[in-house]
Amino acid sequence: GPPTPLAPATIKTRILYLRQILSALVLQGRDIDEMVSIAQVVEIKAAKIVLRFYLKRSGGKPTSRTHGLAILIKTLAKHWVKVDDIHLDALKGLCKKVDPNIVGMTDKNRDRLRPFDDPRNVRLLLDFPARQVETVLRNKRVRRNDAIAVQIALAVEILLMAPMRANNLANLHIERHIQRTRAASGTVHIVIPGEETKNGDPLEY
Repeated sequence: GPPTPLAPATIKTRILYLRQILSALVLQGRDIDEMVSIAQVVEIKAAKIVLRFYLKRSGGKPTSRTHGLAILIKTLAKHWVKVDDIHLDALKGLCKKVDPNIVGMTDKNRDRLRPFDDPRNVRLLLDFPARQVETVLRNKRVRRNDAIAVQIALAVEILLMAPMRANNLANLHIERHIQRTRAASGTVHIVIPGEETKNGDPLEY
């Protein structure tokens, strides 16, 4: 297989993609009871059926999902079925044909960031953690929902100051990842070792 293990989130996505591949084949006339081997999925004819099905759904425009399906088919062919070079080259060609060639941010991400062209929205985001905590501290009786509100405020503040993936944020451990230059005070560092990040690079803020 590949030299490095896949992350759980990647495995989950690839299982979903495999189901979508099989669904396309069945919807295009393959008998579901006869689909018994990964080798059937990576056949050139089968791959073309799947990719044409999803290209038609997207109006003939290559998308990141269609490209992801093509890559999964190629990956299964190489590492699981172990097809010959001619077969693998043909699948690589299909991957290139459905590559949307997206450079930079997608339209969806641009849409999400556009509101921050307004300075007022930027200020609302930057001030949100402090406002949230102040609201909770005014309550005479603190409840579980208040604790969750502070947790959200802390998460937003960390991401504003120390950008990281959601998985690393959710798994921050107060003893393992928080380091101080002095026991009771001093500078506080968030330190995440490379083996816990997606690209293997350590993070330190």
